[in-house]
Amino acid sequence: MLGKNPVMAQLRSSLRSVW
Repeated sequence: MLGKNPVMAQLRSSLRSVW
């Protein structure tokens, strides 16, 4: 899985914001 993906980056950002 490439971390450069925009979708994964957005999901990770959202999770980080919530956590």
